Amino acid sequence: MLKRGDYPLWVEPEFKAAIDMAPDVVIILLGTNDSKPYNWIYKDEFIPDYIAMIDTFRTVNADVQIYACLPPPAFAVQWDIRDSVITADIIPMILQIADSMQVETIDFYQPLVDSNALFPDNIHPNAEGAWEMAKIVYNTMTGKSIAEMQDVDVARGKKVVDLVATVSFPPEYLVDGDASTAWKTAIGGSAVVDLGIVESVDLFVVDFGAKTDTILYPYVIQVSKDSLTWSQVVDRSDLWGKPFSRLLVDAIDPVDARYIKLAATASGATVAIGLDISDFRVLRAAPVHAPVLYIDDVDLGSTFTRYKYYVQPTSEKGYLKVVRSADAGEPFTDVKGYRISTAQNSSGSVRPDRVQRYYTKAYHDGIEVLSADTLRVDWSISAVESKGEAALPDYRLENYPNPFNAATIIR
Repeated sequence: MLKRGDYPLWVEPEFKAAIDMAPDVVIILLGTNDSKPYNWIYKDEFIPDYIAMIDTFRTVNADVQIYACLPPPAFAVQWDIRDSVITADIIPMILQIADSMQVETIDFYQPLVDSNALFPDNIHPNAEGAWEMAKIVYNTMTGKSIAEMQDVDVARGKKVVDLVATVSFPPEYLVDGDASTAWKTAIGGSAVVDLGIVESVDLFVVDFGAKTDTILYPYVIQVSKDSLTWSQVVDRSDLWGKPFSRLLVDAIDPVDARYIKLAATASGATVAIGLDISDFRVLRAAPVHAPVLYIDDVDLGSTFTRYKYYVQPTSEKGYLKVVRSADAGEPFTDVKGYRISTAQNSSGSVRPDRVQRYYTKAYHDGIEVLSADTLRVDWSISAVESKGEAALPDYRLENYPNPFNAATIIR
């Protein structure tokens, strides 16, 4: 902020660009670097310089809404930045400015005072820290909090009946979350998943797995409350001959069902075929769902294994995030923050002795949803095992009530 500081914002091109756009809303988060001793010798100029910046924005737009931010904590003396100056001088000055200039404040200090883990270098937030700060801004500006939810795969581990028995490929493989197993059925075969109770569902995920034949197997999905009367909700009978896609997402309007039937269909096929599916997921209805992630294109090596991880959105709404733990016992960190909204893939490499875990998030319209499970990837020299785990990392300290189902507590 200080015009006579070591790196004043006043001379940066971004500041000129901000003025030129005559914004309707301005959020000022400055003061951390001003706490350096060689900057704070000009502390008597902090209030006049801050007021000058507010006046500058009001000159180009008299109706601009301005927020003055209280800086987040400095968790150590780093780059000469001093938390003692921030708390004793800068924050009281900003509060005085906000009162005299009639601007709103956003407090990043108190909500983050115990969040050193979100600031790896003790000063700058990581991607998850930036997200927490964004939620503070959202809450201050709207009076609302981000509703946090978790997807629920209501089919995982449930009873499955194969209507055309294939002993070598038991139907339980369909809902075990293990990419290395597959359910295969003969011509005209189908499987029925019993959810145990009537559930409201609105999304199906069919994973054909990492295959060499690259065939898309046509299928239909039917639902029933009593296993007697069936309604078809998904028709993928046109898949034969289309380019291979390992994973297909079928979104529908919410429907109540206890029984879900996944059935082979030979429509349009030039040969008689059944089904060969690694995983089948049925998600409980929700306003938004987390993206789906899988590992593929694995190139095993004695020193490093190369691979790609694919992220596929479950709808056209919102932004996506990928979170990963690089090895057993390592913390989860964002590898893709809320910057993507379409299908993505990224290359990676890993030592063969590691165990990685992935999960995903989506954000849309005040709701953040986490994937139903983590994807555990065990890397070895000879093989790769990829399997979903029901539990997400316990990285939160609080419990959050599900706003769409008061009986469910999300942790």
